[in-house]
Amino acid sequence: MTGDTTTHTPEPATRKRWLLVAVCLAAVLLIAIFGFFDRSSGTSDEQFVWRPTANGWEVEKFIGTDIDVVIPRTRKYDVPLGYGPVGRVLRKLGVKSLPSRRPVTSIGNFAFFRCYAVKSIAIPDTVTNIGDSAFHFCTGIKNLTIPDTVETIGVFAFKNCESLETFIWPRSIPHIPSCAFGSCTSLKSILLPDTLVEIEDWAFTGCASLASIDLPPSITRIGENAFYNCAKLKWLTIDSPVCTIECDAFSNCDALESITVSSPSAIIHSRALGYNSKGKIIRK
Repeated sequence: MTGDTTTHTPEPATRKRWLLVAVCLAAVLLIAIFGFFDRSSGTSDEQFVWRPTANGWEVEKFIGTDIDVVIPRTRKYDVPLGYGPVGRVLRKLGVKSLPSRRPVTSIGNFAFFRCYAVKSIAIPDTVTNIGDSAFHFCTGIKNLTIPDTVETIGVFAFKNCESLETFIWPRSIPHIPSCAFGSCTSLKSILLPDTLVEIEDWAFTGCASLASIDLPPSITRIGENAFYNCAKLKWLTIDSPVCTIECDAFSNCDALESITVSSPSAIIHSRALGYNSKGKIIRK
């Protein structure tokens, strides 16, 4: 008797189901491997309060004890499963979500407010926003580097950072917001890019150690009380072809000797130097 040598070919529907399972398992494996190897180094996750945003994560609040803080580039994000064929199969396999990572893109309002003990903060180049009063009263920070990926910085962002000595303003932001460096009493040097167009009201008020500052020719406005009570500021040259200097912009700058303005079309408020100033404005 001849044996049955017929080859049984799986039905197309069965092959499709097994292919779907294989694809799902491969997807889970690849995403898990990606999540493992893409882990960011930095300050531990539990030292931050996080808020999800449309395009990543925001540091809502620092609640940790580290004095040298490293904000991670990315953070774990669990992608919810859809309701298509792949999602249904994965649920049957016990998978509830797929691990992934999203970038840290924002440092929220008051995120590091009154973090007196913090000495340094490393900001990754994934960050595009720094909120209002984000580092307000971080009295222990001496230097802070802001990457050029940052597109917005809020008011009072660095106010009362009393140990801050040097700062480089990012090229990506054309204005210094109100009270950004108010009462940064140790600030001695700030490098301003040639993309800066405006220094807003009260931006450097009370920067008692600031003896000089080089303004780029791109500057078009210096706001009210922008350098109020900068007691060591001695002289300033403004080479901008068009510039407005507002009322009291340099009020209470007791050491101020002169401000040289090269443009004949510059608009200078009659009280730009405040009351009873010994300094003078020189027009070239």
